[in-house]
Amino acid sequence: MFKEFKISEIFEKIETPKIKYKANDFPEEWSKEYSIPLLTAGIDNQGLSRFAKPSDCPMIIKNCISVSANGANSGVAFYQPANFAVLQDAYAIKIINREIQCVEEGLYLTCALNKAIKDNHDWVNKASWNRIKNDKISLPVDENENIDWQFMYNYIEKLMNEQIEKLKIYLKSIDKL
Repeated sequence: MFKEFKISEIFEKIETPKIKYKANDFPEEWSKEYSIPLLTAGIDNQGLSRFAKPSDCPMIIKNCISVSANGANSGVAFYQPANFAVLQDAYAIKIINREIQCVEEGLYLTCALNKAIKDNHDWVNKASWNRIKNDKISLPVDENENIDWQFMYNYIEKLMNEQIEKLKIYLKSIDKL
């Protein structure tokens, strides 16, 4: 069973302090010194396009979902399991009163968010938190209408296993060439 929720019933925006520099002030390549990925409105590399020194980042977060709020990619969401900081034109959200428990959960929620908001927002109707928080997201629920976190895990696990099997078959086929 599935149930629709307002996004703000499930998620809250993480209030991140502003980084005082602009994107061009940071390198595009990781180094020991510049080791924190910076989130922007890009779509490549999950929106993480620049790198900062940890001391340049007033807040480093992880295990949440990022949303591109601007540009052609407005409304695209990514699960961010590792450390990053928000630079510009994007923001991060987290589940209210709960941590994302595993990658599978994060990936499921991200897909559900993309389905809910990606096609509803664009360059003109940007995907700011104030605009998406009332959009509807469809999530699996149990018989008591509580969110079914185990279903999310099982569903993504099943999809991943199917893809691994397809990859094995493909690799066997090119081995025969």
